[in-house]
Amino acid sequence: MSTKPVFIALAMLVLWPLAAFADDSDEFTIKVDPFHFGLGCLATWERDAGKPGQKDDSQQFGLYLQKNTATANFAAAGVRNMLRKPIPATSLQTLAFVISGFPGEPTFGVANGYCGAGSPRFNVTSTGTSSTCFLGCFHARKTQDPVTGWWEIKFVAPFTQFPGCENGVSSDVTSISIVFDEGNDLALSGSPGPVGNSPGNVVIDNIRVNNKVVGKPTDDD
Repeated sequence: MSTKPVFIALAMLVLWPLAAFADDSDEFTIKVDPFHFGLGCLATWERDAGKPGQKDDSQQFGLYLQKNTATANFAAAGVRNMLRKPIPATSLQTLAFVISGFPGEPTFGVANGYCGAGSPRFNVTSTGTSSTCFLGCFHARKTQDPVTGWWEIKFVAPFTQFPGCENGVSSDVTSISIVFDEGNDLALSGSPGPVGNSPGNVVIDNIRVNNKVVGKPTDDD
């Protein structure tokens, strides 16, 4: 996990003022707004990089996250707060994204995108809990699409069942972000360390909060 100064910087980036995403309707919506800062970091939508064969995504977008430097360096990539307005913690049931895999290779960690205990991860902030809920890729439930080989990385309530979120979420959820801050210096050693290929970068797709899914840039990005 990152150092305290990195966490402070991330908090400033991902706790984007909710007023900036004011939504007068009662409909629950999310916005995927990539961010990056520091040496060797990048977060951007890339064509032909995402999960193939998806409806309404003919250009096959994927969100590329990169930290091409040491983990200890003050740098990170990810997605800013996706909530347009706070939601009740009791209504948050599912957080997920997908990462690349290889058809015919059913063993996670052999031929898939980078997946560490701390990155990529969801950071969830709620008003009733003093600590941030960290949901790291390695600890998620993993299900492979047998056709494409891609893996769904999924967290479901109660989130206290996952390491990094022992205190859970309560009252109102004010921020849900994604952070990639593990660098290219980490060995791919498997449990309990990172697994997958390409330390320092990963492509994620189909970012999901409950039943809302974003897998490509939108007109207001």
